[in-house]
Amino acid sequence: MNTKKEKYILAFPGQGSQFVGMGEGIAQASNSAYAVYRLANEILGFDLMRHCFEDPEGRLTGDRSKNIRPDTRIIQPAIVATGLAITAMMREGGVTEEQFAAGHSLGQTTAAAAEKVLSIDEAIQLAAMRGVSMAEHAQKIGARVFLAMAKDEALLRQKLEDLCLHPEAKKILDGLKEGIHSWQVTVSNTTSRFVIGGLEKHSSLLTFIEGVKLKAYDDAPLSHHPLMEPAQRAYNNVLERVKMGTDPYKPILDDMTGTLKKTAAEVADSFKGHIVTGIKWSENESTIAKSGVEVLEVGGNMLSALASKDRVSKYHPIQTLEQLREAIARFGTPRLSVTI
Repeated sequence: MNTKKEKYILAFPGQGSQFVGMGEGIAQASNSAYAVYRLANEILGFDLMRHCFEDPEGRLTGDRSKNIRPDTRIIQPAIVATGLAITAMMREGGVTEEQFAAGHSLGQTTAAAAEKVLSIDEAIQLAAMRGVSMAEHAQKIGARVFLAMAKDEALLRQKLEDLCLHPEAKKILDGLKEGIHSWQVTVSNTTSRFVIGGLEKHSSLLTFIEGVKLKAYDDAPLSHHPLMEPAQRAYNNVLERVKMGTDPYKPILDDMTGTLKKTAAEVADSFKGHIVTGIKWSENESTIAKSGVEVLEVGGNMLSALASKDRVSKYHPIQTLEQLREAIARFGTPRLSVTI
C-alpha cells in the first residue's frame, strides 16, 4: 500500500483507440469488469463482448482484405464499455482520488460515467445511439474526414477559408452551384495535428491547399461539424430521457472549452452540442501539462501518443492487465484485498 499518494487524472480516449482483445484480460480477472460487458450485451441486444475480444466480423478494426470498414455502431459502445470495465477494476484497487477526469470526443461519455454523472447502462446506451446516429447521417450526406498536419491551427483555418478564392476551386464550386465549401477543422489534437471534415463532393478542392499534409481518415465518420446537426438531434432525443441528477464525483475537463465541469447541468449542456462542435484537445493537453499530474489513459494509448508529439510526458496507457496492476500499485490505496 502506498503511504504517499501521487496526484493523477483519468483520461478517456475516443474512437481510434479500439483494438482486438480490448479489455479481455481485465474482464477475466475482475468480476466487476466482466459485469460491465455483460450489462452492455443485455442493453445492446448483441454480443459486444465478443466484438471486443475477438472481432470475428472485422467490425471493430476493419478488414481491408474483405472490404470491411470499422463500424462506428460497434466501436463507440465498445470503447465506452471497455473504459468503464477498466475503471471498475481500478476503483477496486483504490484508484479513487483523481484530481479530475478528461475525455477526448467520445471519451467525454466514459468520463461522465466514471465520475457518476451517468450510470453505466446510460453511458452505453448513449454511446450506442451516438455511434448509430453519426454513422447513418455521415453516410447519408456523403461526408469525408482527413487527418491534417499544419504549422498551426490558425494557418490551417485560413487556408481552408481561402479555398473559395482559389480560381480553380472557385470553378468547381461554380459548377456545383455553390459559393462556399464544407471543409472545417473539427478536432485540434495537437498544435500541429488536426482533423478536418466536409463533404465528399468538395474533396477535390483540397488539392489546392499548399503547405498542409493530408491523409484520408476513413475509419471514423464525420463528427464535431455543423453538418451533423440531424445526428445531434437524434442523440438529444435519447439524452432527454437520461437523468443527470448527480454532480461529478470529480470535475470533468470539457474538450470543447478547456474548462472544468463541476455540475451535472454543465455536463448535460455540453453533450447537447458535442456532435456539432469542434473540440480542442490541444488546449486540454496544455491544461493537463500545467497541472503537473500524472495521466492514466484508461483503455487506450491514443492520447499518450498525441502527448508525445507535443513533448508532454507523464502519460500512462492502461490497456492490459499488467498495465492496470502497475497503475494500482502506484496510484491505488486498496482498502481491502483484491485478487488481480
